[in-house]
Amino acid sequence: MKRLALIVSAIAMTATAHAQDATEFKNGGEFRARYENFFNKSAMENGMPEQHTDARLKWDMNIRKGERLQAHVTLLHNARFGGAASQGDYYSNGYTASNSNVLDVNRAWGWWRASDAVSFKLGRIGIEFADGAVFSENDWQAVPVAHEGLNVAFDTSFAMFNLYGIKTREAVVSNASTGYVGNSDPERNHYMATMDLKNMPSAIKMANVHLIDIMDDGATAATGTTNMQHIGATIGGDVVGFMYKATAAFQFGTALKTPALDQKMSANMFDLMLGYGLPETLGLKLSAGYHMDSGDDNGTDDKNNTYDGLFYDRHNYAGLMDVVNWGNLTYWNLNASIMPMEDLEAGLGFYMFSKSKNAGTTNFGRGIVSTATTAANDSAIGSELDIFANKSYGPDLKIGARYSMFMPGASMKNTAPAQDKTAHQAYLQASVAF
Repeated sequence: MKRLALIVSAIAMTATAHAQDATEFKNGGEFRARYENFFNKSAMENGMPEQHTDARLKWDMNIRKGERLQAHVTLLHNARFGGAASQGDYYSNGYTASNSNVLDVNRAWGWWRASDAVSFKLGRIGIEFADGAVFSENDWQAVPVAHEGLNVAFDTSFAMFNLYGIKTREAVVSNASTGYVGNSDPERNHYMATMDLKNMPSAIKMANVHLIDIMDDGATAATGTTNMQHIGATIGGDVVGFMYKATAAFQFGTALKTPALDQKMSANMFDLMLGYGLPETLGLKLSAGYHMDSGDDNGTDDKNNTYDGLFYDRHNYAGLMDVVNWGNLTYWNLNASIMPMEDLEAGLGFYMFSKSKNAGTTNFGRGIVSTATTAANDSAIGSELDIFANKSYGPDLKIGARYSMFMPGASMKNTAPAQDKTAHQAYLQASVAF
């Protein structure tokens, strides 16, 4: 830790020392503190409460050499008060503390603009496109999602094209004689192409098409291989007060291939939103949404119909309590918000969740304990109510508060032990940008 602190100090001093050079150093970042209190998080009788306070410091440094060369690094420090005073990913795996107080290198990449139209980015990068329904940096969570790989961007007059090649898993075979047969370097790679259209009619603010090829060699012959394709599109915008957005995605190819099973992928996802805004009436916004991603009621046959959510924005979809994740999930939602003052927003959202396939698995998120289950003969997962308020104090300080309730449905109530009690959450966050 002391060595890393010295390195960081040296970088900061170098930025000052080279201020007179052509190399430009620019620092920025954010500090945020978040308090969460779950009342009866398990949704069971006499369920235990859970409360914690987390703090995160994010430090960004951009290093630019002229107009064609750039490098970037993002350092993160996370701490849970009363925990191990350490960094951890509190979103996907719960609170997992390391043994020492560390700074995490969350981003580290170099960039070269080869021409006015073509640029290259290499290293540990963040990827987010369209509305975040497929790939998002998930900055809400303690550790934003990062990917190691290469990005090639083509900027034309009618569209922005991005090509990505990223590696999301590098497996190690300890014994070649008993390890994976047919491949000595098992790994999982994503190859992606995205296109964002430009110069569209004023009613269209977003138009994206993307194609992803996912290849996983598997660590052993028993774990199998994957060669899955994903194709999708997003369109969104507004016209005469109406707001709209639609995303559709389809997945096909080989979901899993082992010596005993050749399972094909056949899944889809649709996410729709229609709203209306009255800016002269306290900034009133009303919207309704519908989401459906396919599920599978038999995981042992030769077809997998459960949609793979990839790296979608898990917090800003499917309710702010993060009770359920995508995959065999259908829900509709109603949202309303007002801005009684220019720097104050208040609103609420209501969600109704169900399984796309009754016998399929429900993917619970961080908002409910990981042992939560659902009954196979019922589809209703439950409903959620979110009430929130966000206040800005100038451009740098923001404070947000929320109260949420999750009411279990029949598929959660008809389990043993029954998950039939309302789960509540109180939330307060302050963030400072610098």
